[in-house]
Amino acid sequence: MFFLRKGVYLVIFLILLSSSSFALKVFPTLTKLGDDYYNKHSFILTILNDEPNSKRVILTIDPDSYYLKDYVEIEPSDFMLESNSKINVQVTTRFPKDLSPELHQLIIKPLSQDSEGEKTVYEFKVPGIAKPNLQFESFSVKDIPEGDSLILNITLNNKGNVIAKAYPHIFIYDTGNNIIDELKYKSKVLVMPFKKYVFDLRYDASNLVVGNYKAKLEFDYNGNLKTSDLEQNFKVIGSNTNKSFSFSSGFLIKIGALIAFLLAIASFVLFPGKKTNKTDRFKYLDKRISKLDKEVNDLVHLTHNFIEDANKWFNDNLNGRFKFE
Repeated sequence: MFFLRKGVYLVIFLILLSSSSFALKVFPTLTKLGDDYYNKHSFILTILNDEPNSKRVILTIDPDSYYLKDYVEIEPSDFMLESNSKINVQVTTRFPKDLSPELHQLIIKPLSQDSEGEKTVYEFKVPGIAKPNLQFESFSVKDIPEGDSLILNITLNNKGNVIAKAYPHIFIYDTGNNIIDELKYKSKVLVMPFKKYVFDLRYDASNLVVGNYKAKLEFDYNGNLKTSDLEQNFKVIGSNTNKSFSFSSGFLIKIGALIAFLLAIASFVLFPGKKTNKTDRFKYLDKRISKLDKEVNDLVHLTHNFIEDANKWFNDNLNGRFKFE
């Protein structure tokens, strides 16, 4: 029984291992360039498809090294690869000599419709003294309806001579200054040397109830948590309290007068009764309009009373977010 159980564990391990392996393999996975990185270099990259079905493969530049995309040529970069076959791809590089003084990595990844392959890295180091200096410049938020996402608009200023790579953290505080939620982004933000970078971060605020909150932003920068004095207050507004209703009493008077006039005309035309003389009929029409006009004024007076009572209730119970005029 022990050996049977051990064999089952081994099978499970092998299945997990095979499922986690890359369907598309690359050779080599790492290429180091020397001090002449700025010269033109050509390399052969081999892509292997070890799955039983053919694949369309696209070679892409990883977002972390996207700033180097203009200095590399890949031929071919989009192709079909049959099952258990391989292809040789030519990668040609020519990087600028005056890049920032640090280690640079050009990362290329093969992608197919249903899988992602191994990555290959071309790395080189530019000599010089690195002086990192990333600064927070500003960030802003807006009040949101209950259930919506919070958008943080952020401006970072890289005053250093090397690329700033930082992972943003969002902290949400309640009115008691207690942290009630925290979000750590797994994707890094890249800010080029001596550049400003303006971008948005989205925070899912669906778990926040109606009330007042504070957002604070920090960054994991160079292995340390870089704090900021910048804080922003925001409100989560109830989904049924952010609407505005405005009923104008003047508008009601106009509608009422129009209805009275149309009713009088209908009565004059359809039910003339014994009033055959035109003068008498017009007097009758005028009398009908006057009577209906009085009824409309009575309706407007009642509407005014309703508006006052409604506004008082909304002001007492919903902080005046509904309003009748």
